[in-house]
Amino acid sequence: MTIEELRKKISAIDERLVVLLDERISLVREIGNIKTKNSLPIIDKEREKEIYDNLSKIKLKNTSNEDIIKIFEKIIEISIAIQKDEIKISFLGPSGTYTEQAARNFFLKENAKFLPEINISEVFRSVENEEADYGVIAIENSTAGSVGENLDMLVESNLFVCGEIIEKIKHCLITKSELLLKDIKQIYSHPQPFSQCRQFLEANFQKTELIPTKSTANAVEIIKNKENAAAIGSELAAKQNNLIILKKGIEDIKNNFTRFFVIGKKMPQKTNNDKTSIVFTVKHEPGALLKVLEAFSKRNINLTKLESRPLKTNTWEYLFFLDFIGNVQDENSKKALDDINQKTIMLKILGSYAMA
Repeated sequence: MTIEELRKKISAIDERLVVLLDERISLVREIGNIKTKNSLPIIDKEREKEIYDNLSKIKLKNTSNEDIIKIFEKIIEISIAIQKDEIKISFLGPSGTYTEQAARNFFLKENAKFLPEINISEVFRSVENEEADYGVIAIENSTAGSVGENLDMLVESNLFVCGEIIEKIKHCLITKSELLLKDIKQIYSHPQPFSQCRQFLEANFQKTELIPTKSTANAVEIIKNKENAAAIGSELAAKQNNLIILKKGIEDIKNNFTRFFVIGKKMPQKTNNDKTSIVFTVKHEPGALLKVLEAFSKRNINLTKLESRPLKTNTWEYLFFLDFIGNVQDENSKKALDDINQKTIMLKILGSYAMA
């Protein structure tokens, strides 16, 4: 047989496989509905074991049972996601931002719908009004520092921090079609990526016009219909818009990370690898902050972040944001927080969550 003849046979088999997989998914949905009606758990480890045991007993001529099991691991992962109720995740839009990329990575195994919002206030509002189950917000960047507006919103909101995402930021040079660098006349992006890719831009685009935009996703949207133009943005934005990535990883500092918070209405269940975020104010007097820090040091609790922000209501007074290793349910953490409560004017627990 020729290669073409063999490929036709493979295509015919693929068609039969797809029809059978579609039939399997229909049955999976029915089982999911029954589980939901009867309040049964979606994940059934005994049933999974039964499936793998059956697969390992099948006699095969051309492949190993281990390879077939690997394929079925993915099928079962998809089946579990289908049976789960769809969850809605809001983020600061438009689509294709690094925030969406982080959200998709965090909720990879969930049956999730992603909702871009026009501003950060709408992200909080959508979760507070239960239009979304969770929101994803940027908190700090390893090179640019904290996102002040988002920290302020956390203080004012009744939502909790439910999770943490650390996303490596890889800036891409994106175009509508294949171009030589010398043929690019304009580059669009948010001002922050321009500053983070300064060395690359100076080395290759000294005479090219750099045009600032509201976001990297907005930049990618603009160049969809422009010849001889490029955008600096995420790999996700390029894929969503079917564009070309000319260069990947053009940022000056390769260890460029952004930390995101997942926010929701309920504190998540305790794990063995938790971090807690709090915010507090202290009296404007010598040693006030030191007394708070001593509550952690004498209990051997490790602090991972301490940052101050101006208190909007009082001139030259500050809010302190602090992260520590542990969960609010830990006895050691409880004692420290009780101690701190006596030494602060205001103390708010933002959330305990699994560390990224």
